[in-house]
Amino acid sequence: MRILTAIFFSLFCFTNYFTFSNTINLKILFTCDNNGRPLKFRNMEADDQGGIPARATLISKLAGNRKKNNVLILDTGSIFTGRPESNLFNGATDIAGYNSIPYDAAAIGITELQRSRSDFDAINNRAEFYYLSANVSTLTLTKREELLSDGYHIKKFGGYKGIKVGIFSVITEDVRNLIPAENKNDYLISDPIKAARDAINELKKQKVDIIIGLTHLGYYPDDSNVGSRTLANSVKGVDLIIDGRTGLNFSDAEVVNGIPIFQTMKWGLYVGEIDLTITNKKVKSYKYANHPVNFKVNGTLVGEKISEDEKTLSNIEKAMKNKDRILSKKIATITNGASIDLKTIRTRENEFGNLLCDAILDYTKADVVLQNSGGINYKESIDNSINRTSLDKAMPYDNSVVTVNLTGREIIKILEYSISRKGYGSFLQVGGIKFMYNSSGEVYELYLNKTQLNRDKTYKVAINSWLAIGGDGYELFKEKKGFVDYCALTREVLYDYLAAKKTVKPVIDGRMKFTN
Repeated sequence: MRILTAIFFSLFCFTNYFTFSNTINLKILFTCDNNGRPLKFRNMEADDQGGIPARATLISKLAGNRKKNNVLILDTGSIFTGRPESNLFNGATDIAGYNSIPYDAAAIGITELQRSRSDFDAINNRAEFYYLSANVSTLTLTKREELLSDGYHIKKFGGYKGIKVGIFSVITEDVRNLIPAENKNDYLISDPIKAARDAINELKKQKVDIIIGLTHLGYYPDDSNVGSRTLANSVKGVDLIIDGRTGLNFSDAEVVNGIPIFQTMKWGLYVGEIDLTITNKKVKSYKYANHPVNFKVNGTLVGEKISEDEKTLSNIEKAMKNKDRILSKKIATITNGASIDLKTIRTRENEFGNLLCDAILDYTKADVVLQNSGGINYKESIDNSINRTSLDKAMPYDNSVVTVNLTGREIIKILEYSISRKGYGSFLQVGGIKFMYNSSGEVYELYLNKTQLNRDKTYKVAINSWLAIGGDGYELFKEKKGFVDYCALTREVLYDYLAAKKTVKPVIDGRMKFTN
């Protein structure tokens, strides 16, 4: 009897030990929409924010010993296209930073697909992490369709008795409208919901325990677009979704159909931290925290100052070959040999304002372009030999190109507000439209391509990300009807426009005429 009791007690203890050992903690650290910001940058009038080197320091602190701890480091895509230190080097600087951390996987985002197939392949070859997308395909030389990258990735944690974590990715179908015409044939975008279901089924076949959706869809509270909410309501078997695209900064998960959805601030200004408790290979609970990376509000640091990781900084700088030479290289020449004075940018139609708006009009194919003159440094001038350094000084803010839908009546209301703000940064430069205004601030005789503006018609209007959040008093833009962020900085769009033109002759063409 004593022997049997001892055996029973031993089995009881072993069973309890086995059950205890079957609980695993998994930490997921993630970022969203880096958008070509490998180094610290100026944001909202404050310097030295974000940057991958400071992010690397924070991630290292949060992750601890990655050989002992169960840590997964992910990104929701759109790693590239932003500041010159990314664009000038085809994203090699961003990749160097991500490899240094190192990341485990990243979604294919919009900016990855805004470049040619050969450019993406070069980026993917440099990446030491997995690029994922289950709904982006390409055609082989024999016209056979195949995925551009892996649709999913599986990683094991906890040894022999541990867990298998599957990560799949899908991107919004709207990306089709944001791919440059010369690259559109390089990529095929399929239904993200169907692709997600197929990826989930495949992961289940491979006996995966935990499934994570790492998506580039966007979160839309009103379900106005197919986004991560749509995905959560349309699939089964997903434990959590980490989503990008819309630049939201969740303080906690948004739970939809029992699936927690996470998103953190764009540009690497925050790192999201999800701590999962997994028992018997099922998620029992999670905790979420959101950590700023030298982010500032009204010039004041949020949280503690984070130092830069020297190794990561060095790796990024090594990828920036011949930076000074590239920045000073001539992009275009002004044909009449004159420089462009920016002093009048806030008071009337200006040659540089026209040039910028025409570049954005060409890029977006919008009906109308509206750009606040406060985004242009009126204290600068542009020499007849234009280079990136001079344009950086003239356009110091990192605002991306955005389009919204506005009625003709709303456009008139906005232009009247602009005229009332003459002399201030909220005064607009325009493209695609011609109009007259008088001393009382009335706007009239509005034409688009010689066709009179229809007050009731809806038009595609290109603005920038600052105006889109109601900057400079433009509250109407905050409604964001038909909102699309092209993820390309206004400055970069002008760079490319000038480089293609090679010679330009900025003029005053009467698109804004003052009458008594």
